[in-house]
Amino acid sequence: MNYCRLCLGGVTTVLSLTPTPIANNFSQTPDPYGVKLPLELAQRKGCGHVQIGYIVPGAVLFNGYSYRTPEAERPRLRQYALDLASQYPQYLGSETRSGTKSMERPRVLEIGSNNGMLITELNRAGFWAVGVDPAGPQSGMPRWFSRKSAQAIAGSLGRMGLILANNVLAHVDDLRDTLGGVAALLADEGVFIFEVQYLPDMVAGGMFDMIYHEHKDYHTLTPLPRTLKKFGLRIVKVERLPTHGGSIRVYCRRGSGGLEVFDPPIDFTHFEQRIEQERDRLTHALPPIPCRLVAFGATAKSCTLIHHFGLAGRIAYCVDETPEKQGRYIPGTAIKISALERLQREPPDAILLTAWNYAEILRPRLKEYPLIIPFEQRQAQRQAA
Repeated sequence: MNYCRLCLGGVTTVLSLTPTPIANNFSQTPDPYGVKLPLELAQRKGCGHVQIGYIVPGAVLFNGYSYRTPEAERPRLRQYALDLASQYPQYLGSETRSGTKSMERPRVLEIGSNNGMLITELNRAGFWAVGVDPAGPQSGMPRWFSRKSAQAIAGSLGRMGLILANNVLAHVDDLRDTLGGVAALLADEGVFIFEVQYLPDMVAGGMFDMIYHEHKDYHTLTPLPRTLKKFGLRIVKVERLPTHGGSIRVYCRRGSGGLEVFDPPIDFTHFEQRIEQERDRLTHALPPIPCRLVAFGATAKSCTLIHHFGLAGRIAYCVDETPEKQGRYIPGTAIKISALERLQREPPDAILLTAWNYAEILRPRLKEYPLIIPFEQRQAQRQAA
């Protein structure tokens, strides 16, 4: 794509990685010679927005695999729901004499609700929440969120007090259409809250494995106010989060003005250098051949890491707790994804923690095995700073 997905101006390639398959296209058979597509980042110098250079249509990316929010996310989502209930009690349901919730209509909508984990926690916190998701639509709800579907939802359910989008705006095909849908569905005094990975944190940590074709956009703050203004929205609050190596949660309301937001400068040449430094560090951390190296986490980012660092021939197998992935293969490889029980049957000499963003949760569970954690050194340096 040679134009910016936000402002429609021209873009320039700023980073090129090893071509990879579509990261979530888990084959049912080994596929070491499958199609690999260019993996590049492009930037609009005018507004500063960064996006994937080679866009794969959403219909191709979505191959029927239903993404499941990891159970490790539940405590964080539960706290998020409770925080929202504290901040926006006007959108909670009232209690009837029988003790059940009484509402005229849903007041919270989540865009990209996956398997409904956040919806469940929102409802437990006292909201009446509904979700839109292509892989797991709720009864009576559309599969895709757009300006047209948002108008239909508003016509049948009314406008929403809260519209949430957690790690969704990096994935949608048409950002402008999605924001137009938000503008059509949001109540006059409502709040649109979206969470995205923050590109400056990704670059500072050298975490290039977050780049894959499903991630179409790599968000910074500076371009957002101008884009949101086109849809009658303004930024009223920004929170920094540690999730996915560094994220931002942005709160928006209707109206003009809003916060002035800025980003630290991004140097893609230094980003390339950090990637090569991580390659050297990780290569030296691997046990010598022959050994049984196992990957933990059939994540989308594992696909980028494995292909760019050329690790496919070093990894004996992968384990993952998601049933839908088990029995399949890491895209473009012969690495089979198995249940965790395989660790007992075929003990590894070391585990490469490809689900490194859950390291603190997984480390105690895997204490009997030597762990190799990507970007661990860089993250420790950032935390110390």
